Amino acid sequence: MRRGETGRNQVKGRRRAATRRASKASLERESIADLRAQLELRTRERNEALEYQTAISDVLGVISHSPNTLQPVIDTIVRTAARLCDAEFSAIFRLSEGKCYFAAGVAPADFIDFLKQNPIAITRASCTGRAILERRTIQVRDASSDPEYAMPNYRAVAGNRTMLGVPLLRDGIPVGTITLWKTRVEPFTEKQIELVTTFAAQAVIAIENVRLFEAERQRTLELSESLEQQTATSEVLKVISSSALAARLRRDCRECSPAVRSRAGIHLPL
Repeated sequence: MRRGETGRNQVKGRRRAATRRASKASLERESIADLRAQLELRTRERNEALEYQTAISDVLGVISHSPNTLQPVIDTIVRTAARLCDAEFSAIFRLSEGKCYFAAGVAPADFIDFLKQNPIAITRASCTGRAILERRTIQVRDASSDPEYAMPNYRAVAGNRTMLGVPLLRDGIPVGTITLWKTRVEPFTEKQIELVTTFAAQAVIAIENVRLFEAERQRTLELSESLEQQTATSEVLKVISSSALAARLRRDCRECSPAVRSRAGIHLPL
């Protein structure tokens, strides 16, 4: 009996050892899989961060090469924002007289035409309007179920679902927005929102550069016109002064005796 029990105990021991080895191997495999997943995640995050930094640098490069021209800058911004945020549509609007007007965009031609012909009123009915009113980033998770969103004509053309609106703020005052649309329900990530916020700041820099350039050009033009007017006035005064002097000389000469005029070689017309 003792030998039989001993044998059975040995078998049980071997089984427990095998189980422990299998469990350990399973844990090692899971650990390796976790490490690989973490490595892939870190690699994606690194590549994403590098891509974002490159995009920001590219926009700054366009600003530096086009300091007096706005369109190349905002065209680059909307293209890059749409690509990196995986959005079907992207647009920059300029605020003027209570409405947002299309300035640049990435979208099908029919939607671009629609945006140009239909400026957005500053109300809570649109993502763009809310961003202007609240002066902060607005994300609409699903336009089809948002209780305040009421832009049926836009939805009919674009089929938009998830939307992002980031205001362009100059000294805290809104001058426009960057708005992105997706035709599916897929919220923008925090990193994507941060990227678009950076693009918004760059757009404001470009707008301000052009505004200052235009103001300086207008000032230079006004100074030039003023100088021309002053020069013309001076010339007229010179002519007037010269004519007055000539008339005075003739008057003085007439008062001289003929003998004096003869010695001076002055001959007055009869």
